[in-house]
Amino acid sequence: MGPVRPPYVKTVPFEECCRIRYSFLLETEEVVATTDIAANTWIDASSPLWNFHAHTKNSDYAMWRSKLVHSFNEYKEASESVLAHSSTLSPRFHPPMTQDYWIELMWFTNCWQSMLSSSSAVVSVVNGSKFNHSCDANLHVWVDHTQFRCRTVRDISAGEILTVSYLGNKMKETALEDRRERLMNWHFKCMCDRCEIEETLLDIISMLEREDLGH
Repeated sequence: MGPVRPPYVKTVPFEECCRIRYSFLLETEEVVATTDIAANTWIDASSPLWNFHAHTKNSDYAMWRSKLVHSFNEYKEASESVLAHSSTLSPRFHPPMTQDYWIELMWFTNCWQSMLSSSSAVVSVVNGSKFNHSCDANLHVWVDHTQFRCRTVRDISAGEILTVSYLGNKMKETALEDRRERLMNWHFKCMCDRCEIEETLLDIISMLEREDLGH
């Protein structure tokens, strides 16, 4: 039996409460709240959405791939333009990013598997792929064939960055090193607030243990 669909609560379209901006610190895009959002609000980021099967890669995959080719060309031109006028930014495409590598990377890092157990389909959503990861995410994700929704797990203030967990909604109690190891599949070491706090605490514990051994 598949997971039970979350109960209906207030739903707000993505465009009415969020916007996408570029973070030069992270060298990636992020989603920020444009207004206060109450806890247990659904944010509908379903459009545009492509639905296809991971193994068969049907016609929606072909459409999705053509969009990525266009996106790759635009992103590369924009990145090269920024670098040409800056002596401080590190190259975004290093090592060189080929079109095929870009598409495979986006296939893995920007697709969500349907939560309906009867399907092996995956979906790719333009707005939904812009949410960055946090191990203490303020959104929980629900995705099926036609919808990509995020539920706020607490009140969110205007200007706050909206985050999801790439590891799923049930990974909250996983240990730091286990989370970081799994997140390396997305080619980054997580440095969210929760990870940094836990890392600091582990360093303190380790230091105290070494002092005890020294005595």
